[in-house]
Amino acid sequence: MNEVIEQLLNHRTYRKLDPTYRLPQEALQQILDSARQAPTWMNAQLYSIIVLEKKATREKIFEWVPTNHQIVDGSVFLIFVADLERAAKVVKAAGDLQQFNVGKSPDPLIWATIDASLAAENALVAAESLELGGVVTGSITSHAEELSALLGLPEYTYPLFGLALGKPAAKALKKPRLPEKAVIHYEKWTDYPAALLKEYDQTLLANKDPRDTVPWTEKIDHIYTKAVDPEITDTLRKQKLLP
Repeated sequence: MNEVIEQLLNHRTYRKLDPTYRLPQEALQQILDSARQAPTWMNAQLYSIIVLEKKATREKIFEWVPTNHQIVDGSVFLIFVADLERAAKVVKAAGDLQQFNVGKSPDPLIWATIDASLAAENALVAAESLELGGVVTGSITSHAEELSALLGLPEYTYPLFGLALGKPAAKALKKPRLPEKAVIHYEKWTDYPAALLKEYDQTLLANKDPRDTVPWTEKIDHIYTKAVDPEITDTLRKQKLLP
């Protein structure tokens, strides 16, 4: 097994980061360069990365999502933004702004989300290769409007998630993934019994991760049966990303 595959197979999320550690600028640059080299739809590169090193800004965000202490404990917090504003600049310069199709369908937002996600994965893999740890923070979307104002984000942009990076301050368990039969399909999608997901409940419980306080299936049921947050849709419309 080569080093890259071994690293990927041993990925784990580090939620406890050393607040005294400072990431060298050379290492940060390597991480950012790696992120920018990620695959991208049509080479459109429909994302931006906001690099937050100053404590004051990170502490403000932490006030909104106080369960995510990694935002302030990490050495740096990267916010990955779906960025269609760059496309608007191009279209405006060409004199075609009346024909600009962003916000008329979800397609551009989906493409931008994919681009940003690929860039974030590259950043995390690069950080782990430097013996750093990190955690992806999706809860910032619950305060997307305030965050957009704080970061000065223009129309046609949306803060998707953050990535806190730093030096691990404690060991982290390697989280078992879903059974292969529930995820990998050959040639076409193949159904599988719901009991397979119940087996995953037991696998996670046996892993003894203190964060797994309820069975996985119960957590998923709760997430996808609760009311949808209208503020997220409202913010996306205000940013002209949804019709």
